[in-house]
Amino acid sequence: MELCPGELICLVGPNGSGKSTLLRTITGLQKALAGEVMLHGKPIESYDNKALAKVISVVLTTPVRVGAMRAYDLVGLGRFPFTDMFDQMREEDHKVVRTALEMAGATPLAERFVHTLSDGERQKVMIARALAQEPSLLMLDEPTAFLDLPGRVSVMQLLRDLAHGHDKAILTSTHDLDLAMRIADRVWLMGRNGEFLQGAPEDLALDGSFSRVFSIGKVQFDAYTGQFQMNGMPTRQVMLKAEGLNRIWAEKALNRAGFSVGDEAEIQLEFVENTWRLSYQHKQKSFENIYDLLQTLRHVELEKAE
Repeated sequence: MELCPGELICLVGPNGSGKSTLLRTITGLQKALAGEVMLHGKPIESYDNKALAKVISVVLTTPVRVGAMRAYDLVGLGRFPFTDMFDQMREEDHKVVRTALEMAGATPLAERFVHTLSDGERQKVMIARALAQEPSLLMLDEPTAFLDLPGRVSVMQLLRDLAHGHDKAILTSTHDLDLAMRIADRVWLMGRNGEFLQGAPEDLALDGSFSRVFSIGKVQFDAYTGQFQMNGMPTRQVMLKAEGLNRIWAEKALNRAGFSVGDEAEIQLEFVENTWRLSYQHKQKSFENIYDLLQTLRHVELEKAE
């Protein structure tokens, strides 16, 4: 395996597959059980702590508890490999801190106390602290674990921008396979039995790797949609007549309820004049929303079963 500048790699795999162990090994926090970690052509063991901190920076999952400390001062801690024995920062160090805050989109947070920041804001500050070390390699362990959906997307977009725009090699572990497939340049995929696979997200979907590693029982990875699906649900067909977004979301709703869309079906659904019109056995009923429509469709399913 190899990490290259200008590339965002997402490390994914089931719980217990060894993602955190791999990250600790690559960063030198844990000795390798086998093989060797080379950093810029030298064994990682040949670096002392300060030299290693100038090359690799790490952002962990554990929330930071620093009390009444400004975000700016927390980011300044990233300059420790470069400061003197009294930890005095020079103007050059302050310039690096300001640049790191800007790169992480955290400049407006600089004067805020860390304990007042939201989870997403705090994560941006922690990434800025890591950038203040001026590393060539940035490694993150589940950086989006405590964030809401917009926060997760924002952080992953930031990492991609840092990799592409600032030529950083970035490796991040994540459980969000959907987001990794949308943003990562390359995916490192770890299986439960020690299997390791890598490639573009699309390659791993096409060759069945995601399906093989993640599919369990009735939960299966669907290579056509790039999402997990529940198998074993009763399926009947519905003829759907709708266009654009209405068709897309109606089909999603029908699939979720256990129906598939087909050209020849006794149940027909049409979107006409902002209304859903359901036709079945010479009966017709209209609905203003998909929720009410699905409730009626379930009753149709029960009548059929009886």
